[in-house]
Amino acid sequence: MSVEWGPIAIIAICFTVIVIVLTFKNEIRRSIRNNSAKKNAEPIIETAKEVYAADENYINQDLQDEVALCLDEMDNKIWLNSFNKKEYATSLLELETHIATLEDAYEIMKYKVLSAYVTSMIDFDHSIEMFMELIDLYPVECEVYVWFSQIYSSRKLFIQAITIIDAGLDNISKNPTLVLLKAEFLGEMGNHQEGIDCIQSSIDKKTYNSIIYFTLAKLYKAQDDNEQQLYTYIKGFQLNKLNDDHLLDFATELAAAGKSKESLYILKILEKKNPKDFNVICLIGNAYFKLGLYDSALIAYTEADKLCDGKQEWIKANIGNIYHNIGFYSSATDHLKKAVKLSPEYEFALERLTNAVEAKNKEVNVQKELLKKAQEFFLQRV
Repeated sequence: MSVEWGPIAIIAICFTVIVIVLTFKNEIRRSIRNNSAKKNAEPIIETAKEVYAADENYINQDLQDEVALCLDEMDNKIWLNSFNKKEYATSLLELETHIATLEDAYEIMKYKVLSAYVTSMIDFDHSIEMFMELIDLYPVECEVYVWFSQIYSSRKLFIQAITIIDAGLDNISKNPTLVLLKAEFLGEMGNHQEGIDCIQSSIDKKTYNSIIYFTLAKLYKAQDDNEQQLYTYIKGFQLNKLNDDHLLDFATELAAAGKSKESLYILKILEKKNPKDFNVICLIGNAYFKLGLYDSALIAYTEADKLCDGKQEWIKANIGNIYHNIGFYSSATDHLKKAVKLSPEYEFALERLTNAVEAKNKEVNVQKELLKKAQEFFLQRV
């Protein structure tokens, strides 16, 4: 998949809750994309059908990865390093030590919320007590409800998570952050239309931003309403409301709907914004390929390969695959071998390499047979 959505900034966070939560899951994909790029796009198969798909696996990323990414720009990182190592007791101690040095009331509140969240990894019941105390102290601070709900949602306890969000909405009526999070949880429970209704009844359309369009589109997709999904993205695009990651999602969904030229148009916009984003450029190659522009596709693949210093197996496999499709089996074998070397368990590259070697050997045998027949032709005339 890889979208980005050059690399797009993952989250500009100073723990402002809108930034943290409204981008909580989608912005994670940008960071993950560069670490496992083959999730963004798979190579084109021999029949020239595109098989890459939107990266939906980001929803299932480990909780500590989400926290690490969402809090990447916090001013104190020591506790976060321990958290990422699953050293939760150490992380908690470091947080409490840091809190003791703070004077600003808002900063103290932020880190107390984090402390309660980290505590949930050690003592879930005590974490609940801590969050309840925080609600008593800060009843109209959105992030308290956000992080409180996360200790439930991360354990797939969405009913309890929604209960927390509803409590927040009672105190902060129609808060867009909480509304969107509730819609997300409803979607996770399979109540997609209820999630859509939650957004549309609570948030003024004039205030829709990128994450709102993205969330609505995702909910429509989940209930197989592809027409409304694309309409939602198109509306956000026309109003210039989509950020780069969501533009990439939009391009991916257009491609999946068979709208290759429209997908290419969006991808070219992203390329202009960051011409060194090898993920986008390789996806441009896929779009070219599907449109029958094979030379342009190979140029795009090759450029993407250069930009990533030849370190992305799925791009190598794309190059090898296009060479295979046009009958250049030696070149295909060379690139596919490199893809397998980068990722020995990459099934697509392994399969295509086997096919390329077989096709190459078959061509060699055909060559030998042709030469044999030519020799017989001349021998018959001696």
